[in-house]
Amino acid sequence: MRASDLRSYPSSASTRRSAPSRPLLVGGAVLAMVLVVGLAITITRPSSEMVVMSPPNIAVEQVGAKKVPLRDYPDRPWLSYWKTNSSFLGDPLWSERPFDVHASCVGFTNYVVCLNPDPEVQGTTWQFLPLLLGTSQLPAGLATQLDAPLAPIVSGYIAALQAQGTDWLYWLGRVISPAFCPQEQGECFQVFQRQVLHWSRVSADPKDVRLSPLGLQTTK
Repeated sequence: MRASDLRSYPSSASTRRSAPSRPLLVGGAVLAMVLVVGLAITITRPSSEMVVMSPPNIAVEQVGAKKVPLRDYPDRPWLSYWKTNSSFLGDPLWSERPFDVHASCVGFTNYVVCLNPDPEVQGTTWQFLPLLLGTSQLPAGLATQLDAPLAPIVSGYIAALQAQGTDWLYWLGRVISPAFCPQEQGECFQVFQRQVLHWSRVSADPKDVRLSPLGLQTTK
């Protein structure tokens, strides 16, 4: 081998001097691991502004013919509300969800009821507010007639509700139309803000007055 070729290869002594020692390698690896772990902790640690949400551990019941799930949340006891007022509400059609501009609503056969945000009514029946579905049921071309005269059978129906201690304004709202009856066959009806009352044209018994399934329209 020529002397000029020796300059192309480092000597074994220089190789030993340039190689890092084993303790230095171990120390560097540990330092790198500490930095990686620290970075991971920094990334995954929730900030003071983060809110960790967990589903509430609240019992649910499947109720009505459709087995709709209802719960009693601390601030909105939907299940108890339905159990207390099922004769007016009818079966649940869909469970709690936003509806229109309201954040928390439940659909029933006869009503759509939404949580009332007014803090003054919390803990009362008015915490749950039946929407004004009756206002969309006026016959075409008919203007609202607020506090129109009640049909005699409807007056008897409301009197019966009052005698039972039922707040009829809560369930019906104010009347917005006169009574309509067909000349021959069919049913009579009168429109209120929250409901439409129906009865047979040949009946004068307030017990024959029925609520309309307005909530069914929200399932389409």
